[in-house]
Amino acid sequence: MSLLEMYIIDVIPYFVLGSLISFIISCFISIKRKTNIKKRILITVFGGYMLALFSQTAFPNIEIELISATGELRDARLSIDIYTPHYGARSANIIPFRSIIQYMYEMISSREGDVRAAGMLNVLGNIAIFIPIGFFLPLVDEKYKKIWIYILIAAIASLLIEICQLFIGRSFDIDDVILNTFGAYLGCLIIYGIGKLPFGVWD
Repeated sequence: MSLLEMYIIDVIPYFVLGSLISFIISCFISIKRKTNIKKRILITVFGGYMLALFSQTAFPNIEIELISATGELRDARLSIDIYTPHYGARSANIIPFRSIIQYMYEMISSREGDVRAAGMLNVLGNIAIFIPIGFFLPLVDEKYKKIWIYILIAAIASLLIEICQLFIGRSFDIDDVILNTFGAYLGCLIIYGIGKLPFGVWD
């Protein structure tokens, strides 16, 4: 199973839970403010995406399993383990583009396929995971007409995630913030390129 497949399988439960919570919230919002079905769908999907994103970037690892000493289901007990990874614990890179240059060098010069794949995953992955933020924010809330407002929101969200990672045994990297913000910018370009708020979500 590839890393991408493992990632997708891991985020599905969080996406479903986030979507359910967001749908309930959208129903309460519709009581005070009339919203059409398109608006509710956008809020539902965006909420699912956000929880899935935070589950992989800002949450500690959680393992939930049934353990039975006898092998019988009736003797099983629920085990919940919360732990943090040890790789790169509490390390920090505050020099812009240092990690990006390193990953790009590995992608170009390394003879090992795994190393090239890891470099590509770090660069393209950090861009891709924030594209939905730039795509959905203008649709979910259109009160800000300037694209830089949405980019700023994405940058702040990315920075908060990086800070959270220092407390769960992971690393802070300013280049992740740069790549995430660029991804959000691409998302905004996509939605504004299709047509400025084309779906009439507030209609």
